[in-house]
Amino acid sequence: LCEFCRPKRFYDIVKLHEHLNKEHYKCHICEKQGRPNQFFKDYKMLEKHFDRDHFMCHDAQCLAARFVVFENEIDLRAHEQGVHGTTRRDGGTKIKLEFRVRREGEHIEQVLPTGEDFQFG
Repeated sequence: LCEFCRPKRFYDIVKLHEHLNKEHYKCHICEKQGRPNQFFKDYKMLEKHFDRDHFMCHDAQCLAARFVVFENEIDLRAHEQGVHGTTRRDGGTKIKLEFRVRREGEHIEQVLPTGEDFQFG
């Protein structure tokens, strides 16, 4: 069942996945961070997700270009400085840092998704 196209049903997980990839939007940042299959009905919903959960450039040119979003604040600030020649609105340069460390021996096993794995935003 596609949560966005109800009552459209898919009786094969592969066909559902093909449909989601073709007709809807997936968050490439979440994918990169190890959270696969984060789908959104349309770009408007994905953009809200970008703004809420990631670091989206709010420059009018970048908003028009779409998908100008970053995994962390450092990359966003580097983009703003390099592309737009700007710094933070208050003129500061401080950036809040957060680190996530993967322990040695910690292994992420890749498995085929099931219907429960799909997150609909």
